[in-house]
Amino acid sequence: MTDTQKTSVLSVPLSCHDELESTQDEVKSLLRSALPDCAALPPWKPVAAVAARHQRRGRGRLSRSWVDSPGSMLVSIGFLDDLSIADLPVLFSHAAALAVRQSVDSCSDVRPSACRIKWPNDVVLPHGKLAGVLAETVALAAGVRGTVIGIGVNVLSAPPDLPGAASVSDVASADVSIEAFRNVFLAELDAILADISSIKERFSSGLVLPQTVFFRGKPARPTAYDSGRITLQFEDSVVTVDEARINVWEG
Repeated sequence: MTDTQKTSVLSVPLSCHDELESTQDEVKSLLRSALPDCAALPPWKPVAAVAARHQRRGRGRLSRSWVDSPGSMLVSIGFLDDLSIADLPVLFSHAAALAVRQSVDSCSDVRPSACRIKWPNDVVLPHGKLAGVLAETVALAAGVRGTVIGIGVNVLSAPPDLPGAASVSDVASADVSIEAFRNVFLAELDAILADISSIKERFSSGLVLPQTVFFRGKPARPTAYDSGRITLQFEDSVVTVDEARINVWEG
C-alpha cells in the first residue's frame, strides 16, 4: 500500500509506504524525475520526502547495513543544494540529528532528556543508540546537486537482535506512535532549517565525540568540536580540521 500524506511543515507531499528497498533510493529517483522543474527552485528547498515502515536494503554511513524494526520511523528527504556552500550536506544532516534529539526531549518526562548526539550523526541514550542519520549527495544535472537525508529512529522498540540499541519508548512519558513522532520530528526539522546559520553552534552543545578517528590514514583522538571543526590529538601533534574531511571513526 502506498499513500501520499500532505505535510505543511516541509511543504512537500510525504509519500508513505509499507515497504521499500530503500527510502534513500526512492527519494533520489523522485529528485531526478522532478527535473527540470525543481532546478528553478531556491537552494535548500525540500523537493521530495518518503517514509516507510520497513526497508529491505536500508543502509547507514560507509555502506553499513541499517537494521530496522517494526517500531522504527524511516524517513528520507531530498533537498536542492546551494553549491556555493561546500558543507551544506553536513548542515542538513546535523539539522536532522538536532531535530531527532529535540523530538525525543518533547516526548520524555524528563526535560532535557538524557538524549545526546554522538558525532557525526548518531543519536544516543545512555544505554544505547536510538537513531542514525545518513547524508548522500546526487548529481541531478549540470550545476544542480541534491542532498538526500535519511533518518532512522527506533520509536516503539529497538531491533531485538541488535545489541546496544535503544528506543524512544524507553524514555517516553506516554505511549507515542510512529506517526506522531514523525510529525513532531518534521516540525522540529522545519524550525531548525529556518535558521540554518545557527546549526553548527547548536550541534556543538552536548556533543559526544568518538574515541578514535582516522585522518590521512593516521589514528587520532578527538578532543574538541567547535562549529564544524574538530581538534585531533595525534601521538606527536595536535591539529584542527574541518569535520567534512573525516570519514572513518571508531567507538
